[in-house]
Amino acid sequence: MTSLRRGNICWVAVCAALLTLTRGIDVIAKPSRTPSNGDVQLVGGASPAEGRVEVFYNGAWGTVCDDGWEMQDAQIVCKQLGFASANSTRCCASFGQGTGVIILDDLACTGDETRIGDCPHRGWEQHNCAHTEDAGVVCNGKVRLAGSPNPLQGRLEIFHEGEWGTVCDSDWDLKDASVVCRQLGYPSANSSSNVSFGPASTAQILLDRVSCMGDEHGVEYCEHGDWKNVSADCTHSRDAGVICTRPIRLVGGNGPMQGRVEILHNGEWGSVCDKGWSFQNAVVVCNQLGATQPRRPQGVPVGGGVGPTHMSFVNCDGTEATLEQCSNSGWGNAGECGHSNDAGVICTPAVRLVGGNTHIEGRVEVFNNGQWGSICPESWDAKDAEVACRQLGNYPLAEGDCCPQFPADVGVVLDNVVCTGNESRIQDCAHQDWGVVDCSGGQAAGAKCQATVQLVGGSHPLEGNVIVLRNGRWGSICDDNWDINDARVVCRQLGNYEAVAATCCAKYGQVPQEIILDDVACQGEEGRIEDCYHATWGSHNCGGSESAGVVCREIRLALDDSSSNLPKGRVEIVYNGVWGRICGTDWDLNDANVLCRQLYNSTAESVHSFKNGSGPILLSNFKCTGSESNIFDCTHNPWGDYTCDDADAAVVCRGGLRLAGGRTPLEGRVEVFHDGQWGTVCDDGWDLLDAKVVCTQLGNYEALSAKCCANFGQGTGPILIDGLACNGNEDLIEDCRHEGWGSHNCQHYEDAGVVCTDLRLTHENGSVSTNTLTGRVEVLSSSGEWGAICGKYWDKKDAEVVCQQLFNTSAMDTRKFYLSSPDQLINMGEVQCNGSESLLLQCPRASKPFTAQTCPGGETAGVLCKDIRLVSGNQREFGAVELLVDSQWGSICADNWGPNEGAVACKQLGYCAAKGTQKGLQPARTQGKMHFSSMNCTGSESRLRDCVHTYGGYTCNGLVFEAVVQCKAGCDWPGPIRHGSFSPNRSSYDPLTTIDVKCDAGYELMGSKTLQCVTGCDWSRPTPECQRISNCSIGGGGKPSVGAQAGPAGGVMLIIGIILGAVVMMLIACVALYLKGRNKNIGRGNPATTSAIWKPKKEFDELKEPVLSFSAMTAGGAGPEDGMGEDI
Repeated sequence: MTSLRRGNICWVAVCAALLTLTRGIDVIAKPSRTPSNGDVQLVGGASPAEGRVEVFYNGAWGTVCDDGWEMQDAQIVCKQLGFASANSTRCCASFGQGTGVIILDDLACTGDETRIGDCPHRGWEQHNCAHTEDAGVVCNGKVRLAGSPNPLQGRLEIFHEGEWGTVCDSDWDLKDASVVCRQLGYPSANSSSNVSFGPASTAQILLDRVSCMGDEHGVEYCEHGDWKNVSADCTHSRDAGVICTRPIRLVGGNGPMQGRVEILHNGEWGSVCDKGWSFQNAVVVCNQLGATQPRRPQGVPVGGGVGPTHMSFVNCDGTEATLEQCSNSGWGNAGECGHSNDAGVICTPAVRLVGGNTHIEGRVEVFNNGQWGSICPESWDAKDAEVACRQLGNYPLAEGDCCPQFPADVGVVLDNVVCTGNESRIQDCAHQDWGVVDCSGGQAAGAKCQATVQLVGGSHPLEGNVIVLRNGRWGSICDDNWDINDARVVCRQLGNYEAVAATCCAKYGQVPQEIILDDVACQGEEGRIEDCYHATWGSHNCGGSESAGVVCREIRLALDDSSSNLPKGRVEIVYNGVWGRICGTDWDLNDANVLCRQLYNSTAESVHSFKNGSGPILLSNFKCTGSESNIFDCTHNPWGDYTCDDADAAVVCRGGLRLAGGRTPLEGRVEVFHDGQWGTVCDDGWDLLDAKVVCTQLGNYEALSAKCCANFGQGTGPILIDGLACNGNEDLIEDCRHEGWGSHNCQHYEDAGVVCTDLRLTHENGSVSTNTLTGRVEVLSSSGEWGAICGKYWDKKDAEVVCQQLFNTSAMDTRKFYLSSPDQLINMGEVQCNGSESLLLQCPRASKPFTAQTCPGGETAGVLCKDIRLVSGNQREFGAVELLVDSQWGSICADNWGPNEGAVACKQLGYCAAKGTQKGLQPARTQGKMHFSSMNCTGSESRLRDCVHTYGGYTCNGLVFEAVVQCKAGCDWPGPIRHGSFSPNRSSYDPLTTIDVKCDAGYELMGSKTLQCVTGCDWSRPTPECQRISNCSIGGGGKPSVGAQAGPAGGVMLIIGIILGAVVMMLIACVALYLKGRNKNIGRGNPATTSAIWKPKKEFDELKEPVLSFSAMTAGGAGPEDGMGEDI
């Protein structure tokens, strides 16, 4: 034991020595400024004052788990880094996930510690976390403005080594002030100042001779003199001051360069009254935003604000740098000006990208002196392109090829552009004088910006689930509270598109990227989804099936100066983020029909004429045949900037149809357009045929169910249609018979609704079988064509998703259908669902196209969905029968309910047979929907739907005569069996179960050794019997033989057995005679010995069976009760 213990100690010593040596080598290899244990750093933030908290320990940086992460912990981190205090905490890897070891967990700082390692915690490298829980912090910066009630200006104070102090104004200029303003979160500086702000400071003067380049993250990173070692002439009368540019923004418009003017004052955004608002005012606003001159001189109808009105009677001459420099009535002096008088502008960005594939890539063009010009590419680099992308709309620069060159199709007006990368406008960068260029080669500078939102999974680029870029990684958005306002922001951010719908539930498939944004609540006016209110980045309570999505479009109808929600107006289209018009030359009814079908699922009444718009003419000379599904599929002139002598292209669409109030675009309250207004449809007579016309008109969808009773909420407009009676073949809902437009006797609680689907079931001949809950599965393509699904990999999990999506029920089985034609369309293949998806489109599937030739075996997918159930019974196999019809469960009237109907119901449920049927349950249950008033089966049908039946439960109204059945789920116990047993031995057996039959010792089996529970829940053979074995069937070893063997050998053995039996019997007889004679002699000669002699209990002539053993005799000798000792 001692030797073993010493051996262990030696091994520990060797390992420790090797570990020490390894760490020693590591330390030697590191530079001399290696951090020490407990040092902290912030990583992944937009500035040095924010980021993921990382701690140094044992030679490596690691993260901190956010369990228990609070402000007191953040305060210690910020103080340790030299910041004044903490602003906020961040959880859930808000600044990205770390990659090292998780160093600390369960921190519980008191606030008095100086280093994070001094706080109580679980132990170094002890945790129960993942990197999705990395903690982060936002620290308050190291600068502040003091001595002024205006947060935009004041004396500069800087935090260093635990104290605030001032900065001497030696060498202080606008670049230094701009760094400070950006550090404080303002766009830039209006001026640097040494004007006295408030009472003179009593703090120490910490710095002088500050000299910034202008692109630093903070003033402390600029060149400066030694800390606390300032020139003797630096007094508090020379404290440096700053006046920052007041932030200004445009909200409520269709892009970042148009909308209501809002300005920040005292930390609160407010509007500007349009009293006295002029073109010069708009010029100053647009210039301040880095745009060109405004396109609209007066106020813009963009909706009223909700905050205070900060300014009124603004009067600019157009040369001011900022709006606040213009004369006005004073902050807050709005008089009687309300939000209906909010001023607005539409600006044109002073930079644009031309000739690229999207609105955020192309040749960089800048606006100057009333014209656009390009930039010489010779000194152009990523920093310059970064500024251009920021000016366009705060886009980040694309990774990789950020700065492509393009042909200089317009004149070069700017040369030697040198940006630091922090400017807000390309015009603010260093450059040669405008028009002074020395550029050859015919090329111009370009830029490729990175969109921060994308759509994935859709059938075309303008639909899909939304993913957003954050700290270099893409993530999805949870659909909690997701609505049309959020969709408007996303569509605008994607390219100034119109929003059609907000989608939920991972409609376009589960997104592989993790969810990083939740609880988004946009007002609809924001320029970016990132600017909307939302939960902390990375914090959510959602699953992969809750991804938010949108549907956008690039075409709209407009009336006067704004987009219209009516199906009539001027046609407008968007190109590279700019909305423009179509020239009305050659515009005819064919063109209008295509557009009305594309936008409203209707036809055109006329081409009409409306007031011309103000945007550029982007397209002209359309020549549609009338059969196209998209206006851009028609022949037309290429994109350009045209002049047009005719009126703008315009249409008046015939009627219009939309769904409202649903969770998806394919369900909702039916609303129609007539005589200039939207209205609802009354549900009187509303049925699946009406729903079929609606769904077909909406896009050739399949009608899943017709909903009554304001199932999707009550409408607010007029009720336009009542008594609708479609035959199901009409193209438009207004073609169906009804009581007349506006004629009704309904209320909005009777508004009709529909559920359409892009998934359907068909018979083998192609006819639709969705209402039967079984058939070939077909999906609708983006081009509006139905196609099958290749059956490769198709299984019960895939069928489960289809049945849940269509009917909210489970799948009973899969079906296989063979292609009937080599030209049959296949829209999907190699589907591999896990069974938990809510939509088939969310399942993994092959991206490649399929044809009849590439689908193995020509097999297509099919399903059998469960449309029957038993309810309210006391066991699984017993209850009232309910069928699923039109997505609603209902019962069957039991007037004609009997054994045949019960047999079909049990067969359909998957049971063997019916034990019995009855009318009504005892006790009776509350009666719900009754689908069928009669049901007559022969017993051979596979489903109750195949029996002769009558819809409706009117004959059973008020009665409890609902159909009830007791099904047989398996075979009953086949016993009892005398002198035998079953294995396994149970009270019931599932179909196809096989049991073994065994007899007790001394008994032989008369019948089969096994029984099987076969179809119909009957046993395959009668139950066998166990009979006592006769002496003739005893073989060697005392075991019964099972019978004579067949053939010659069996006969020989039988003869030998008979002979041996005869010999044995003769010997027994001889012994018996001998004993009988001896007993007589003994009894006469010596009676005392009689009791010591044994004999059989009975005489041989009385025995029914031969005695083959002496075990039945008394061990202690025969007694008197056996008759021993008596005279014979």
